[in-house]
Amino acid sequence: MKLVVLSFDSLQNIDLNTLFKLPNFAKLRSKVLLVENLKEVYPTLTYPIHTSIITGKYPCEHGISHNQKSDLYPRGNDFNIMGEQWFWHANNITCKTLFDYAQENNLSIASLCWPVTAGEKRGINIPEIWPLKGVDNQNYELYKSNCSEIAFEKYFEDELKFFAWKDNADMVMYLPELGVKILRDDQPDILLVHFIWLDHLRHVFGNSHHVIEEGLRYLDVMLGRYIDASKLSGNFEDTNFIILGDHGQIDINNCFNLNVAFFQKGLIRLTDKNLPERYVAYAFSAGFSAQIILKNPDDQKSVDRVYKVLLELQAEYPQYIEKVFTKEEALAEGLSGHFSFVVEAAEGTLFDMNYSGELITTDSKLKATHGHHTNKGSKPPLIAFGKSIEPNVIKNANMIDVFPTILKLLDIKPTEKLEGTSLI
Repeated sequence: MKLVVLSFDSLQNIDLNTLFKLPNFAKLRSKVLLVENLKEVYPTLTYPIHTSIITGKYPCEHGISHNQKSDLYPRGNDFNIMGEQWFWHANNITCKTLFDYAQENNLSIASLCWPVTAGEKRGINIPEIWPLKGVDNQNYELYKSNCSEIAFEKYFEDELKFFAWKDNADMVMYLPELGVKILRDDQPDILLVHFIWLDHLRHVFGNSHHVIEEGLRYLDVMLGRYIDASKLSGNFEDTNFIILGDHGQIDINNCFNLNVAFFQKGLIRLTDKNLPERYVAYAFSAGFSAQIILKNPDDQKSVDRVYKVLLELQAEYPQYIEKVFTKEEALAEGLSGHFSFVVEAAEGTLFDMNYSGELITTDSKLKATHGHHTNKGSKPPLIAFGKSIEPNVIKNANMIDVFPTILKLLDIKPTEKLEGTSLI
């Protein structure tokens, strides 16, 4: 049996009523396994979650604790188009992945726009990765270095070299289109595709804007195209499909600048241009949470000083700061990394990265975002169908249940302990 996994970034259970009224999803309604609420991993960010999907592990085990690598100067001269250096590359993952299992079981695999796969040379792999801002004509080097050899040889000249990078629109729209062609012509045993468009719409317009329905219609059309491609390949009857969201989003009410508070508390010293000159600690935003990076994390006096400041801020601003996790408490949530604390915002409060200016503002450029704790927000659903899948409705499950489900559908026995349980 073959397997197609379509990740619809930011698909939420609040979308299900609309989704199942659309033509292609409506045809499937009585035939699917529906998981209404998938509990994500913390933080609810795309890269940690997509790594959990292909490993069955929490961030503390797979090594991807954030979308981006912490940076004191996230808006410096040499930044990526999205702002910072991201966890693009597969070698950041510290455990076994679906690519390893595919290789061990002689299964062909293809992946398009899947996070944390840059540099993965097995199968047909065209990863999610962006070029440096303001540098033209990077397509050749970008894809030569980061795609698998077979993907570069087959698809650079006819497809990838024509991508224009303004606002990432070509990657967002055309890589999923290329997935249709790969499913039809290359016919991999496993296909992973990450769709970004709905997530982008929610960030820009919020959860309630009418444009969200347009995003869902796009996903319905794309599902139909993938089903048609599978039929044209002659493999549809022997193919299982998994469609899932990765996280919800929450509308932003206000912004809290932890680094402004750190400056006021003497933890950061700024230059005359309001850039950090020296620091004891700084906050690296994960949206609705923030990871606190210490200059000297092994110095207990520094740790105690920063913890005291964080608790003072929580007591002073409880309407903005919900909880302070120590490193040990974060680990109990399945999260570890190069931080000493994690701060969880009150619902609707975005942690911004400014070092100067107002402590609290309402001028976010985004309407909604994520990165919150898993006890908040609308949850992503999972929809699965195919010969190996019985129609059913499951109210609640965990994101780490997805990988055991993938292995079972591929008739692969895990070679290491997995905490999750197959949904079939």
